[in-house]
Amino acid sequence: MAAEKDVSTLAPDVLALQEQTARVESGFPDVQLRNSRSGRHPTFEDYVYYAEAQRIEDEFNTGKTSLGWAQRLQRIFAGRLPHEATQESVSNEQTEGLTQDEVDKVNAWRALRQSTWYGALWLCTTDILGPFNAPYAFRQNGYVPGTLLFVFMGAVAFYCGALLWWLYVKLDSDRFPVKSYSDITERVAGKAMRLLVTWLVFIHMIVNVATTSLSSAQSLYQLSKGRLCFVVSIVIWILVGCMLNQIRTLKRYSWLASSAIWLNLLVILLSVGFIAHSAPNYASAKAAYGVAAGPVSKQAFATYPFYERINGVMNIVYAYGGATIFPQIIAEMRRPMDFLKAFSIAQAFIFTIYVFYGLFVYSFQGQYTLAVAYQGVSRYSWQTVGNVLSLISTIIAGGLYGNIGLKIFYVNVIERFLKGPPLLTGRGRLCWSVTVAVFWWVGFVIGAAIPQVQTLSGMVGAVTNMQFTYAFPTGFTFLYLVQLDAASADEPYRPSSAKRKDSWSSWNRWKRGLLGETPKPSFLQIFKWVNFLLSITSLATAGLGIYGSGLSIAAAYKSSAASSFGCSAPVFHAYTYGSAGWLALQGVPLVITPNVVMSMSSSAMREVTALESYFGRCLGMSQIALAALTLVLNGAIPITSSTSSNLADPSDPKAPYAVATLIVTLCYHSLAAFHSYATYSSTYVTSYAVGATGSTVLAFTAVWCLLFGSEEGRISQRTGADKRTSGWPFKNEEASKRKGKRRM
Repeated sequence: MAAEKDVSTLAPDVLALQEQTARVESGFPDVQLRNSRSGRHPTFEDYVYYAEAQRIEDEFNTGKTSLGWAQRLQRIFAGRLPHEATQESVSNEQTEGLTQDEVDKVNAWRALRQSTWYGALWLCTTDILGPFNAPYAFRQNGYVPGTLLFVFMGAVAFYCGALLWWLYVKLDSDRFPVKSYSDITERVAGKAMRLLVTWLVFIHMIVNVATTSLSSAQSLYQLSKGRLCFVVSIVIWILVGCMLNQIRTLKRYSWLASSAIWLNLLVILLSVGFIAHSAPNYASAKAAYGVAAGPVSKQAFATYPFYERINGVMNIVYAYGGATIFPQIIAEMRRPMDFLKAFSIAQAFIFTIYVFYGLFVYSFQGQYTLAVAYQGVSRYSWQTVGNVLSLISTIIAGGLYGNIGLKIFYVNVIERFLKGPPLLTGRGRLCWSVTVAVFWWVGFVIGAAIPQVQTLSGMVGAVTNMQFTYAFPTGFTFLYLVQLDAASADEPYRPSSAKRKDSWSSWNRWKRGLLGETPKPSFLQIFKWVNFLLSITSLATAGLGIYGSGLSIAAAYKSSAASSFGCSAPVFHAYTYGSAGWLALQGVPLVITPNVVMSMSSSAMREVTALESYFGRCLGMSQIALAALTLVLNGAIPITSSTSSNLADPSDPKAPYAVATLIVTLCYHSLAAFHSYATYSSTYVTSYAVGATGSTVLAFTAVWCLLFGSEEGRISQRTGADKRTSGWPFKNEEASKRKGKRRM
């Protein structure tokens, strides 16, 4: 019997296995709705019951007779399995009452769990490890606060990661598998919270893509010695990410993840040697902070403005962020109980690297410490070594974030909401490729709009990392324990019937859940409320971080530091290149293969006529021409005979047709979005939904530029020059005239 139940001998249906691979990010509720024996939607009691049975089955399968420390830890607050378990009984629990098709899907999910603990170690380390902004956090806070914050935030991040693992093993089973952060959310906080968390995960991943692309672009810009436009540098890595994200499973990323770790370590060791024998990069520090060359100054307690120190704290939060994909990593492990071992080793290693590297670089460079630390050396050849190696590891990390964010978007939006094709079908693969392009293009717009790694990292840490790493694990643990305490007075659980003594509309159930059954508070009750306080504190800190990061971004724009690394890259320039790229992306396929594009837009396959092919190519060429015209009229491409008089140059920011072009392209994108959505509503063809999404994003960006990018009085009506007196570090002759008049 044991051999028959052995997971390794199961031969699941191939199509079911492919379905689980494609839906590794989803909770696939269409199956879970039928997995309760009475056909109802599973309740909290169902999840806890089958999860406990699953953990007992895992112990039988591993052949362990004694409990390890991880097994002992997960048995705290044990569930309510009502009978003495045997290997046969707990194995049958997961499939009893299911149809053969549902049993095949459960077996397929079992067969997918092949990852080992050291594979999880590589993925955790790759996801979390980002040491190159650690020195910047010390610059913003000083030696003492910086060290204490790294120790404290690292310890709390480990505690919260352990809580997330504990929630996973208390709620996951083969019958009701947990495959994502959103699954845990729904089981303890409901569907509405799941929707919020799903979109937060997506936002987190796409902004991480923007951050990694921005960091890679800065490296490429330094490699080109400033001859390459900064926005073009971002575009290059967006295209690389589009190609890399054709990989669709985490398992195929394991070897890339391990190589990224070793490359990061190599960059750390090399940059430590370079920084010890090189003066700081005064030019980049002056462009980023406005700090003139001089003696290196270190501080035990930093004296920067409060919002800058808060931004430094958020960079520490960002450095420890990574809990978002922990459920995905555990879901692919053969033995989920081993995750805590992998995570412990990874966190200890990461903490050591952060503190050592941060203190070392700050001690040598002080106030000149850059947000990307290895770029802080003055010799170009040494910068080149760090830039080339980090380019590879950074784009691997960006590909990992893009892979997860894209699967979340595809499963929850394309497949479920828009009723698009399954991922592994022919049309699904094509739709995936289009979604990859749109996803990375939005990442380009974000990265080009906020072209400072430290400010963007701080905002990401405040908006998403603080929640996923600190607030949500502690808050969800509190909610789990509240529901477990509330169920303590219910009748013993039996499969297919969870009879409750009272409902949540009764105060008695709330009282049991919040205060427990005994009037005297126990250790477990204290533990529950400590998690509640930690969650509230994390949310408050996140709000403070959003405020501080917002002020840092505003200060960067005010001082023109946002465009200090090359071609100016505010939102207007991002919209210009983004709009042109979106038009070209639609036009090029129409010119090259109009028949394929037209067959995609029709639900029924038919032969495309010659007239349709002609008009398709004409439309494609028109969109390419409109893209070029957008670049010309917005000043991105010079319209004079001399290539030296580029209208987009920071010292001559005249673009007389910019506002008119904005209005025309805004109307185009708005009408295109409306038309695509209206067509999708009647045909339900996914390509129209993708087109509506891209056009909507660009239309909102154009509105932003019209509202905030065309301020009256900033551009001289006589010369078209920028009249701001805070135009450092760029040449601003109009500002000099105004200063001269004041002196006279």
